[in-house]
Amino acid sequence: MFFRNTLRKKALKHAAQQRSVSFTSFPMAAKVAFCFSYNEDGIEQSVLSFIEFLRNNNISFSGIGTAVGKTKKQIIHLDENISIIRKFDCNFYGLPAHHKTSKLFVNSFDIFVDFNCQESFLQEYIALKTQSVFKIGRIVTEHTPYDLVLEQGEGGGSSSAYLNQLFHYMDKIKPA
Repeated sequence: MFFRNTLRKKALKHAAQQRSVSFTSFPMAAKVAFCFSYNEDGIEQSVLSFIEFLRNNNISFSGIGTAVGKTKKQIIHLDENISIIRKFDCNFYGLPAHHKTSKLFVNSFDIFVDFNCQESFLQEYIALKTQSVFKIGRIVTEHTPYDLVLEQGEGGGSSSAYLNQLFHYMDKIKPA
């Protein structure tokens, strides 16, 4: 376990990138990336609502859904622009296979949204490795790459409450 944690820390350190941060609202965005975990209740509906919003605003997108933990839910492929990472798609210490992440790691995006409500190595790695001008997350981690963190609050921490908060703040905050 110690060896695995050491390799994970190295991978996170290597994934962290120097970037110039600039607030970008959805109307100004051309490309959006996001990640989510299938283990969260109600996440599918929230992701589908987010995809509908992006399509209605002519914003191209790419996403990753992770299903690496134990879950009894059936994994549904939500869209052709979303890759699904399962446990067998990761190597010994948890890094995802290149063919599953190439869309997210090769391209640059205006906004990156992390829907995850629980800390995990894979989610943190994806958030650090994605090249984005503005990153939005839901939790604070040791290597927090987010420029805006919308904490779980009134809505009980559900993904739909997070999505409502996301739309609210992105609409209210204007770039300088």
